[in-house]
Amino acid sequence: ELLDARRRSASAPIGLSALVDELPNSYLTEEGRLYMERATRPAVLEGLLADLKGLETLAGFPVRSVDTTDGIRVNVPGGFALVRLSGTEPCLTTRFEAPMQAQAELLEAAFADLLYTRIRALLPTWQPGEVLH
Repeated sequence: ELLDARRRSASAPIGLSALVDELPNSYLTEEGRLYMERATRPAVLEGLLADLKGLETLAGFPVRSVDTTDGIRVNVPGGFALVRLSGTEPCLTTRFEAPMQAQAELLEAAFADLLYTRIRALLPTWQPGEVLH
């Protein structure tokens, strides 16, 4: 619908490839999985949310908002950092989006530092990739 509206509003005919070229660039990381005991996961998210209170920047990006609709999503200009409970596995899942891959990787690294610190506060021996049930 959005593309149709744009096409109708153009003063001259515009093709689909030109409309696609107008869309903003975006890079979305693969889904990450942080395995841990199911009972620990909500406490990790609650603690992380408290840690994020008052956060003004993440990886040099200004924090626009923190949304808790489905996990914790930190919104920054052109992207986000997201961590949420997996409904099918004993893990937290993460996703990161930014206009360029390097920016998404910066968001991922900065958010991982905050998240790993919170996880280790509850599970001192936890290591990424470790499967705990």
